[in-house]
Parts: sequence; C-alpha cells; structure tokens
Amino acid sequence: MPSQIPSRFHMQTPAGFTETSSEAYEKFFVRNDATVIVTGEKRPGIGSQLDVYSTQVKELYEQTADEFTLVKEETKMVNGLTTHMMEFTYAIIGNGVNQKMQCLTALFVKDDYVYVVTCKSYLESYSIYRELFRQAIDTITIDDAEIPSDAIVQGETVPAQTAETAAAEQPLN
Repeated sequence: MPSQIPSRFHMQTPAGFTETSSEAYEKFFVRNDATVIVTGEKRPGIGSQLDVYSTQVKELYEQTADEFTLVKEETKMVNGLTTHMMEFTYAIIGNGVNQKMQCLTALFVKDDYVYVVTCKSYLESYSIYRELFRQAIDTITIDDAEIPSDAIVQGETVPAQTAETAAAEQPLN
C-alpha cells in the first residue's frame, strides 16, 4: 500500500511542481528531476526526542547510500513547530546507475507523530530548487489532533441566563 500524506499536514506546494503518484507514495510532487515527498508515522513517546530521530534518519542514509555528506544541519521554528533540517548529498552507484543527489529533509514532531519532508534533485540542478524547497517548508502547518468522541466527558448542561432570571438574582438594597 502506498504511503499517504497525513491528513493533518498542510504545505504550499512549490511553484511549478505537479502532483503525481507511484507504487511507494500515493501522492508526491515533481518538477523535472526534483521531488517533494511527505511522510508521517505514529511514534509514541518520541516527544522532544527530535534530535534522536534526526540522527536515525542520517544513519539510514549513511548506511544505504554509496556516498553521504552532511552539508548543513539546523533546528528552527516553523509556524510554532520545532523543525530539524538537514541538507546533504548522497550517491547511489552500481548496476548501471550513478545518481548524485542533494537533499533537504525537514523533520517535525507533533502529538506522537513524526512528519518528514524530503526535497531532492540531482546534485547539478539542486541550486535551482533550493529556495523553492525552503519556502515550501516555511509554509508547513500541522493541525491539532482531534479528540476522540469517546474521550469527551459529558457534563451537565447549564441553562442560559435570561434577563428576567438575572434581574431576579440581583441583591436588593
């Protein structure tokens, strides 16, 4: 089953990018050789451990890519969300393939969910897209989680006060 963009996640798509799909992703965005992919997964207890999760993402790229170089790493606020951003290059070499890519990845944590935005293109064209990627990331918002209806405690209904009952409750001097 293809990965879906979480329904609570919102981002303004970079200019000139169009929506498409694949076996791996129900929806992602492309423009020439550039792609923007959004994923999310429930990670209970991760809370403020965004740095730990970011380290895991870096290690995954280091282990799976033939070459990996971290270019820049920063933590900043995006619309009230702590965001860990990593910019790096990587290469996939072998079996007739020699792809050198540059990537900007942004990680967000909200309500036990981790959201990952991966923006990438070939190394030679990355500078064309870099600012578009950063602008798109700056538009990200994540809605608050809905409270399940079975978690709402039904309280007593308090009748609205009318002008007559308010006057009747005023103390007499």
